[in-house]
Formats: sequence, C-alpha cells, structure tokens
Amino acid sequence: MNTKNEKPLVSVVVPVYNVERYLDECIRSLCKQTLNNIELILVDDGSTDSSGTLCDSWSKRDSRIRVFHKENGGLSDARNFGIAKVQADYILLVDSDDYVSESTCEELYTIQGKYDCDIISFKSVKFFDKPSKNQNGDTGIVSVMDGVEAGINYLYGRYFQHSAWSKFYRKEILQSVPFPVGKLAEDYATSYLIIDKCKRVAYYDKTLYYYRTRPGSIIQMQSMGLILDVYETCCKKYEFELKRYPAHAKIIETAYANCLLKTMARLINEGRDKYPKLKDEIIERLNSVCWSRTSLASRGVYTLYCINKRIFAFTMKLIGRNG
Repeated sequence: MNTKNEKPLVSVVVPVYNVERYLDECIRSLCKQTLNNIELILVDDGSTDSSGTLCDSWSKRDSRIRVFHKENGGLSDARNFGIAKVQADYILLVDSDDYVSESTCEELYTIQGKYDCDIISFKSVKFFDKPSKNQNGDTGIVSVMDGVEAGINYLYGRYFQHSAWSKFYRKEILQSVPFPVGKLAEDYATSYLIIDKCKRVAYYDKTLYYYRTRPGSIIQMQSMGLILDVYETCCKKYEFELKRYPAHAKIIETAYANCLLKTMARLINEGRDKYPKLKDEIIERLNSVCWSRTSLASRGVYTLYCINKRIFAFTMKLIGRNG
C-alpha cells in the first residue's frame, strides 16, 4: 500500500451522486486492486442520500482514498473536478454504480509500461443484477495502433466504445479535453476528440469493467435533453470526422444521416407544435446530406420520411429508433 510520500501509479476518479445502494460494491472492487500503489478520488457531487457519508467512512478505512464534497454540478463537472486532483500519471474513470475486476489497474499499468500508450481501451460487460464472470470471448490479446488508425477503428465501432470508463488514460491526454458541463452524453462528446490527440493507442481484449444498467440512469431515461445533446454532438462530430478522415466519408455520412433521422422521428412524435426551429434546422441538414454515399438502409428510411412523415415517425418508434 502506498504511503503519503509515495506517488501513486494510477489515479481512479469516481464521481458519486445518490448511489448509496451500489457504492460499497464499487469502492470495494477498487480497494481490493492487486496493484496497491493507487489513489481513489471520490467526488461527492452534492448527494442527498448517504453516499457522501459512505465516502467518508471508506476514507477512514483506507488511506489511499481522498474524498471531496462539492455542490451538485452534474457528472461532467464532478469528473473534471476529480481529474484536476489526480497525482498519478495515469487515470482510470469508474462510475459509482459500477465495479471493476480486482486486477484491472495492475493489468492496464503493465500494458502501459510495455507499450507506452496514451490510451488503452478494454472490454466491459453490461448487467442488471449480476453479470456472468465467465467471459469466453476474451483473448487477452493487446492490439497496438497509432492515433489515426485508432480514430478510423472508432468510426467503425471497432475496439473503442463511446464510454469514458472503458479506457485507461495518460493524464495529459485526458486533461486536455474536459467533459462538457451541463450536457448529457458527455462521453459521446469527448471520446472522438480524446482519441484524436493520441499518438499511440492499445486495445486489450479482456473484460475488466462491469457496467450496471438500472432504472433512473441517464441512458435508461432517454430524456429529450439527452436526445438533443446527442444531436448537437453528432453535428460537430460529423464536421470534424469528415475533414479528418475523408476517405471514410460513407460511414461518417451514414452515421450523421441516421442521427438526423432518429432525432426528427423523436421531434415528430413529441408533437406538431414542439421544437419548430429545430425541425427546420434538421430539414435543412437532411437536404444537404450526400445520400449517394450513405447506406441503402439509411436511404430507405429517408425515402419513407419523404413519403409520409407520420408513418415514418411511428415506424421509427416501433423499431426502437425514436431518438
């Protein structure tokens, strides 16, 4: 276990807000890490339940835990706050209702030492109650690539997820792209920018992170605010990626078109008189899409939209693509 005079090798940042039911499991998985020389930064983001008290209790049991209490500012604000406090050169982000394998920090730090990467991406498993620990698909293979190759793989959904917690970061890389305060889907808004700043990236084909889905979580709510924030990011991401990776315009244009169509479906289903200016903006964007370089499926959905907008919106909702 590290002493106060010994610099930690890895800093784990955990934003905490009203998760008293799950917090112990999360912190326990971090305190049991096989790499002892780490620090745990718990950022209590104005919790109104016993989460803050639990953080303080854990800090008395383990000297590696540093607790900060702040007014509620949202997930991005709490993450940024914690990231600014880290002492180690490498950072792992963990959400307070999730947990990690006991060897996570040691395995990732070892890979970092061998390959000198800015980011190491790894696998996660989603669960509701208890996940299966038997991950038969894990190979343990480490794939190393440069930043451009990593960005292209990200376009195609290979090796990299949008989530901030599925990566192990060099501190300077993560601190260079703050999470947008006041916005939902903050991971989606930052992952492509962070990857673009990397010179060397690795993908570790092993499940290390256990992501809990629960009622009331941001992703589960699918609020209108989330839909609009995703749309805003998608437009920025489209412009960025089209300039950065012009040879891959088809996948970029298709992803952009799909986002526009999903957002429009949600707006139509919300009601005729809602968001008139935004609808006009999306119509203008849909008209500017280069449909010849989108997928056949996207062109089919767009054709339905042009023929009958109400049937289009109903169909999108029926198949689960309502924003």
